[in-house]
Parts: sequence; C-alpha cells; structure tokens
Amino acid sequence: MKTSKLILPMLLALPGCQAPTLQSLVTTPSQKSKVLSFELANGKWQAGPLMLSPDGQIGYFTWNLGGQRQIWRLVHPHGIPQQITKGPDEFEAVKVTPDGLGILALRHLKASSDSQFVMIGLGAAGPVIRPLEEPDRSSKEVVSISNDGQTFYLASIVSRQLSRHLTNQLTIKMVTNGEIKTSRTVLKLRGAWRIEDSLFDNYFLFSRRQGART
Repeated sequence: MKTSKLILPMLLALPGCQAPTLQSLVTTPSQKSKVLSFELANGKWQAGPLMLSPDGQIGYFTWNLGGQRQIWRLVHPHGIPQQITKGPDEFEAVKVTPDGLGILALRHLKASSDSQFVMIGLGAAGPVIRPLEEPDRSSKEVVSISNDGQTFYLASIVSRQLSRHLTNQLTIKMVTNGEIKTSRTVLKLRGAWRIEDSLFDNYFLFSRRQGART
C-alpha cells in the first residue's frame, strides 16, 4: 500500500470568496464545488463534505487516504488536517452531535462486510469509540439526535425475499446515553418505506412507495 506525505493543505477557490471560512466550505446541493482538496506528494486528494461543530469553529470530514476511509478534523480553512480515527476498521462521519462533544459515525468492520453506528467522544484525552448497536449488513440511516446529544434514533433497512417478491423492513431503534445496552426497537414498518425528515426529538415524517405512486 502506498503511503503519501502531506506537503500542503489547500482548499478549492470559491467564487467571490477571498478569505474562506469553515462555514463557507459546507457542501450544499446547489454548491457541489465546496469540497476539500489537499495537495499530496503523489497528487491531489479530495474529501468531504465538511460538517461543522455547533459553534462553527471545527470541521469534520471523511477522507479516503491510501484506500481507507477515516475521520479527520480541520480547525482552520488553511490548517493542517488532524486524523481522529485509525484502522484496521474504516470510519465514516455521519453527524456531529448538537452539543459538539461527539461524532456519530459508521464503522465498517474489516473482518467482515458488517457495519455499525458508533459514537466517537471528543474528549481532551483523545477520541473514545462506543458502539451504539450490534454490527450487521443492513442499510443504515440516522433518524434523529436529541438536543442534549444523549438519545439517538437509528434506522436500518433489511431486504428480504418473500415468495416471488422482494420486500423491505424498516426498523427504528432508540439508544440512550450512548449505551448499546439501552437499545430498544420503537418502530417496525414493512414495505417500501423511507424516512423523509425528523420534525422534533421523536416526531418523524415517512413516505411509502406503492408501485409508481409515493
């Protein structure tokens, strides 16, 4: 595996932005050029999108460097990226908690094709990783995180073959205090359901596809 020496971090120029801030680098659907670009010894590498801490001072992103996805942070648009997670497993940043004290992430286990949601605490002593669920091969999605960062609603979608038809089952679990032992199932829906939005801590908007209609 090739190793790359970081020479100089640089950011893609944004139109009309002479001095970019972390806030100006957040990717939006209408501004897909707002991604991070770093100059390395063997070429340019891109990462992103950038997720901000609640105070807007720190950015977190997933960077596939050397063929492995890990989570990094950036404290200044022209600063040196700092690696938070390390192998052998791969990590993918999903969402910063509302209190700014942690990152909800997906861990992809190297030893299998399984993945799981984990909470990465960002304390002064270094990152602390706590599993929020048992690893499996389902498709995963974050539904909601409470404002105090203590309650997580996590969704998984499993496809099953029933008779001649392929059907999905959407399961939502609630985890409190970042402890896997507190996990409990709060909702199960069978069919082509998807989560559209979370309105409050425990109110969610769903849609269901039936044939050509939604």
